[in-house]
Amino acid sequence: MELVMIVHLVSTFVFFISYFAITYLINRFRKNRRTRREILINSLITSGLYFLVIALIKIISSK
Repeated sequence: MELVMIVHLVSTFVFFISYFAITYLINRFRKNRRTRREILINSLITSGLYFLVIALIKIISSK
C-alpha cells in the first residue's frame, strides 16, 4: 500500500517538474515586460498549486 503511495507521489512530482518547465518556457517567450525572476516565481506558484492539488487527490483517493 505504501509503495503505491510513493509511486503516485513520484509521478506527481515528475508532473510538477514538467508542468513548471512548460509554464516557465511559455511565459519566458511571451511578449511581456516581466523580469526573469517574476516569471520564475509565477511559474513556481502555479505548478506548485497544481502539484499540491493532485497530490492531495491521490492521497485521499488511495485511502
